[in-house]
Amino acid sequence: MATTIYIPAGQPPYAAPLSKELLGLSIEGDRFEDWTGPLGQPNSFTHQALRNLSDRTGTPCPIRWGADSQDKYKFTDGVRTAKVVLAHSASESTPYPEPAMSGVHIGPDYFALASNLPKGTKLTIGLNLRDQDEKETVAQARLLIAQQYDTFYGSRKAEMGHVVLEVVTIGNEPDLYEVPLFHRTGPPGWSPFKYVEQTIKLANAVSSVFHGNVNFQIASITGFFKDQEQWNLRTVLGSGLMDDPIFEKMTVYSSHMYFGDLKATSGSLMNKTFIRQMIRHWSEYRLLVETAGLEFRIGETNSLARGGVSGISNAAEAAIWLVDYALHAACLGLQRLHFHHRVGQSYNWFDPVPITGISGGTRADAHDTPSIHAPYYGAIVLAEAIGREPGTYIVELASIHRYISAYGIYSKSGKLVRAVFINSEPYLDVAKDRPVTEIDMKAGSGLSFVGSRLKTLHAPLTTSTSGL
Repeated sequence: MATTIYIPAGQPPYAAPLSKELLGLSIEGDRFEDWTGPLGQPNSFTHQALRNLSDRTGTPCPIRWGADSQDKYKFTDGVRTAKVVLAHSASESTPYPEPAMSGVHIGPDYFALASNLPKGTKLTIGLNLRDQDEKETVAQARLLIAQQYDTFYGSRKAEMGHVVLEVVTIGNEPDLYEVPLFHRTGPPGWSPFKYVEQTIKLANAVSSVFHGNVNFQIASITGFFKDQEQWNLRTVLGSGLMDDPIFEKMTVYSSHMYFGDLKATSGSLMNKTFIRQMIRHWSEYRLLVETAGLEFRIGETNSLARGGVSGISNAAEAAIWLVDYALHAACLGLQRLHFHHRVGQSYNWFDPVPITGISGGTRADAHDTPSIHAPYYGAIVLAEAIGREPGTYIVELASIHRYISAYGIYSKSGKLVRAVFINSEPYLDVAKDRPVTEIDMKAGSGLSFVGSRLKTLHAPLTTSTSGL
């Protein structure tokens, strides 16, 4: 089978800027020290895994820190970094899948763990909203800045100076605060209007702690459930938020995005048509948000929700999906995607510590050393596609083949520097011939492929979790 793809010699006028920060991480706050290493002792495995990406893009991966954990934070005397409180049904052999974690006690060294991260790392740090306890949220904000805790300021300023507190976000997925499936209990009468009211109140309080020297990310909404459709950006932005002076400190609007749940089957994730159906509304969202003066980001995303599915989220399929998803999102004008990680989950790119118990609901992912997983190879491909050159642009190249996606990356001067071709046809049975599609590249006038270098990502099967 063959297909033809035309590659313009020069940058088309509809090309979108390709952000060096497209490839971000989102890390759950409950065991953040596992990712960073103890204070003053950086985790060398994490550093190397991140360096492999930043060496290819020239930019450190931005990190969002908090997620579900942030709405369970409690500032606690006697705790230096963090202590996780498990629900009665949980154990150390289940590394904190929801709803096993009932609380996270954090102390004065907790946010200082950021000093262990690579130089230049931009941070989005979360604080508790769900409790609607102004004193608690302010206490957590003080851990970031107040002289007595010495985190981003005070006597630790020198050792923290190599990382950047980019934005603070108050609350995580407020649209799920009262969804029984997640065993969460929200404040009485919770609604988007109540969210806006509380966000204004707490953001003003946090801003006072920072003496105004802080920017906020807002929303962090999933929109996952059909009965929660009232949680949309028009409601959030149009319910008084933009009328309050604190809105001037709000710079980012975040939405969350997963591509399915535990019912997914092999081959369904890397479906070219499905990926485009799932994210087609983002171009509209981005325009609305940018009109309001904010940047639109996908603040938490990954393959399949609730930790992923072993055999899909930790397999070659997820690597292929990741590249097509992220590059298509870039063509829609998105500048940042934060791929979520939680110790021991199937959708992780890597685990920074051994996982010897049950991981992500299955024993299949257990490993007795820090480990790289299949999706990481998709991240490597994506980092190479982004490249180190400043000012590049991206376009999706026309492909009418149901399994083939293609992208062109152009330099600041408008010349083609890279092209990416993705074959998302499932290959599930080693006893059968591997499906092959020949790509006939038609070059635009003046474009030559002579001297080009070809690099491929090989996987034994769509379901392969090793051998990539």
